[in-house]
Amino acid sequence: MLFPEAERGERVVVCLRKSRAWGLTRGRTYPGTLFAPYVNAAGYMNKGSQRNAIIRAARSALSLPHDEALMSDVGDPVERFGWSSMDDIRPLKPDGTPMNAEEVQAIKRHHEENSR
Repeated sequence: MLFPEAERGERVVVCLRKSRAWGLTRGRTYPGTLFAPYVNAAGYMNKGSQRNAIIRAARSALSLPHDEALMSDVGDPVERFGWSSMDDIRPLKPDGTPMNAEEVQAIKRHHEENSR
């Protein structure tokens, strides 16, 4: 149900992980707004035209402006936060700032407790 709706452009679906398990091929162009972009080891989309198309589709679906001037604020997290490498990347809060170590550990504990 999810993929056919995305192929018709009724919803945006971005498969960042396990695309092969869903029968998708990374980097391939699918109809509508179904995407399986190339990602790095941290799960961030690689820069390029497909990433830009995904951002445009998501912004459009959320009724957010999507002009090119706003694309720069979405940039590479290593550059955006001044991290020295991908090893510094932590999950982001809803406001876009990185979580501290305690917040990450709390989420891991919550997930472990609720997955039993």
